[in-house]
Amino acid sequence: MEAALPPKSRDHSADGVARRWASINDTAAYLSVHPRTIRQLVHDGVLTQYALGPRLKRLDLNEVDRVLTRGGALIPGDGRLT
Repeated sequence: MEAALPPKSRDHSADGVARRWASINDTAAYLSVHPRTIRQLVHDGVLTQYALGPRLKRLDLNEVDRVLTRGGALIPGDGRLT
């Protein structure tokens, strides 16, 4: 899932917390998974990828943390969250 953000929303989320932007590769390194896993999670709608420009796509690490701490865990080998 890809979402375009208005300029004022790029720096802070709805709750006022500063966003921590990361590329797919950086997010994969942060989670110690393969970049394909991140792409699949975006494709499945588990994670949101934001368009910050015509070719600039990023994920918010705060959202990634929230998804993983809400009780979901990556299933080794198939990249799904439970």
